[in-house]
Amino acid sequence: MINFIFTSLYAHGGDVHETQVVEHAESFNSMLITLHPKLVHFPIALIMLVLLFEFLWFLKKKDFFDQSARWLFQLGLIASVLSAGAGLLSANIIGHSSPDHSLVHDHRNIMLAASILWLIGSGLLQFWPAYKEKLRILFRITIIVIVALFIWGSTEGGELVYEKGIGVEPVMKTWQKKSPLVNQPNNAGHIENDHH
Repeated sequence: MINFIFTSLYAHGGDVHETQVVEHAESFNSMLITLHPKLVHFPIALIMLVLLFEFLWFLKKKDFFDQSARWLFQLGLIASVLSAGAGLLSANIIGHSSPDHSLVHDHRNIMLAASILWLIGSGLLQFWPAYKEKLRILFRITIIVIVALFIWGSTEGGELVYEKGIGVEPVMKTWQKKSPLVNQPNNAGHIENDHH
């Protein structure tokens, strides 16, 4: 769809706009690739907060903790869906010819499993008032499994970014062009403190 839009712009503008269309497409793709890492921290943080509030409810038995856990769980589902969507777009842009693409598939599958489980858990919460006591143990198990999947999937995602450079190369190229510290043998990219 996105490629269709940029191709249409190119066809409409002719050869005069070829460079601009390519630059816009590259810029847009770079923005989409970096969108997923920006969004992914929200569902991770929210599911950890859900686990914390559920644990606090277990200790204190206060309604505030119970309600907070359920609201944060629902909010986290929304963040998870947005992050998953951005991740799927990123994976599509990176393409199947990129190195270590099988790791992209592993990361995707783990995180989609977590998001689907999150969706099922959200459905369970619709029956909460009537079956609160029976659903609480299932809710806890769901939270723990989602947290485990997120830890596993986040490890895979971290490897993609920090070890394989997937999704960061366009950003690094731009930074290298703009930074006076890069490729200088004196300081190897580090800023030395001046002590006067």
